[in-house]
Amino acid sequence: MNNLFKILPAAEAATGLHLLAEADETGIAFVFFRTSPFIAEGMLWYQYERDQTDTAKLNALETLLREEPFNGRPFLSVTLCFNGKETVLIPKKYYDASGAAAMLDLHYGEEKNASISSEKINKPEAILAYKIDSGLSAIWTSRFPGSSIRHSSALQINHFSITDNVLVCIVSPGNCKIIVYKNGLLQLEQKFDYMVPADVVYHLLNACTQFEMSPEEVTVLLSGLIESSSSLYKEIYKYFMHVKFDEAATENASEAFMQYPPHYFSNLIHLATQCA
Repeated sequence: MNNLFKILPAAEAATGLHLLAEADETGIAFVFFRTSPFIAEGMLWYQYERDQTDTAKLNALETLLREEPFNGRPFLSVTLCFNGKETVLIPKKYYDASGAAAMLDLHYGEEKNASISSEKINKPEAILAYKIDSGLSAIWTSRFPGSSIRHSSALQINHFSITDNVLVCIVSPGNCKIIVYKNGLLQLEQKFDYMVPADVVYHLLNACTQFEMSPEEVTVLLSGLIESSSSLYKEIYKYFMHVKFDEAATENASEAFMQYPPHYFSNLIHLATQCA
């Protein structure tokens, strides 16, 4: 696995920590944090090798979790946030577990090595149903018995307090997630792969068309691995007048995080605050 970022907790802050991880098919990121008050003390971000098989990815993850700083270190709590694409949002009053499983299979196809789980969304009242790789959950629960497994999208949706027309856009290597709000109401949660910047712009513009929002008026809130000098940012700015970075989480991070742009890790820190 390739290490993209490495911010280890300072020696004096290396005990009494909680651990949050966010995992998908491209890699896994870890946040080490403490509560009362909340502060992110460190983080690690790993990416799988290109063209690795699913089995090779699981083997790489299992090896990583046997190494420092995970091997033998006690954490006060451990949470895995799965960040897969296979999700459906269902209004609470229409939710049925068997029906949700059928919807997921219809949208994404049947998968033998996946289990179905679900979480409540508070704003609005809905259920996020999703598939999770059975191999991933087995490795994780073997290494961290009793840990929680959540879906990133449920925590992200419950985190944001939005009153206007906003396209939340979270950028990771090779993929992007958008969460769409119209007049403060959740409309869509979608994650997709992209090859070129135009792919991301297509999905953003399509969301505006689908929910009758003007690109000249909507706000695009960016976080993750994107720079203001990048071709992706410039392509987005061609079509949207109101583009800004989500930098709100930096006040809850240690000084070691300040060597990087604050929006790089704001999504991960938001997830950790939801688990504090």
